[in-house]
Amino acid sequence: MASAIPSAPVRMDMQVHSTFSDGADTVEANVRAAEAAGLTHMTCVDHVRETTDWLPEYVAEVRRVRALTDVRLTIGIEAKLLDTTGKLDMPAQLPDGIEVIYAADHQVAMPGGVQHPDA
Repeated sequence: MASAIPSAPVRMDMQVHSTFSDGADTVEANVRAAEAAGLTHMTCVDHVRETTDWLPEYVAEVRRVRALTDVRLTIGIEAKLLDTTGKLDMPAQLPDGIEVIYAADHQVAMPGGVQHPDA
């Protein structure tokens, strides 16, 4: 039976935040760090809310940096779950270019709204 564990090290970071939301570095600085670490793939995933208005600039910046690197970049967003229906706290209209959406469960969705896990 073949092993499901890769024989080579995994060289991906699938959740990197930038200064567009709450990350410490710009998209370009994150990519430079990924290059220095020998990564082959990185997913740019910044936190959004319903009122987020910078997504077109974010998509444009990741696309700009894509042209400067061999690291495969995926453009994503991370939105919090708001309730048990799966409603996400994100803009109703997304610009072209968002490739993945992460649903964050930082809090627990309950019928009456979100609750902190301690509750």
